[in-house]
Amino acid sequence: MDLTAKADLSGRQQLVLGILDHGSRAALRLANLTDKRSLTILREVIEAIRRYGIPQRIRVDNEACFVSAAMQVALGRLGIRLQRIQPRCPWQNGRIERFFQKLNHIAIVDGDDLCAKLATFRCWYNHARPHQHLLGRGGRTPAEAWGGRTKATGMPTYFSGWNGRLVGWFFPPER
Repeated sequence: MDLTAKADLSGRQQLVLGILDHGSRAALRLANLTDKRSLTILREVIEAIRRYGIPQRIRVDNEACFVSAAMQVALGRLGIRLQRIQPRCPWQNGRIERFFQKLNHIAIVDGDDLCAKLATFRCWYNHARPHQHLLGRGGRTPAEAWGGRTKATGMPTYFSGWNGRLVGWFFPPER
């Protein structure tokens, strides 16, 4: 889990929270936040837990909002271990850092535009783009890996977003 900022066309910084699953690389949460208070982030974590279940641990950097007493107590009560990377070692949380680099290729008008583009990106990333790490496991997308499915072979649909910057084929699961 990590935060990044993206400037909109007026120069205002938009705050983005990302939560990735370690094994499947699935983007579980990608949200535009109004602030980076621990309680705001915990709301997003709880939404991810409601949908995907309770993780064993969450890896974060040492930003105050992630290591606050409120965050540690809340995650501890849920049985989640907070795993902190070493200070000034962002590569120890490299999955989310590389994930956020892909967001550098878009221009956003405002927060609403960012939300729409994040939804498109998350859909493409999870469902239409086989992940390099998962290629040795049948060329699966993060959604296929998350669901424990083999590579889907149904009738594909072409996916294109962000004016052609996000392209791929979505193969629906077999019914």
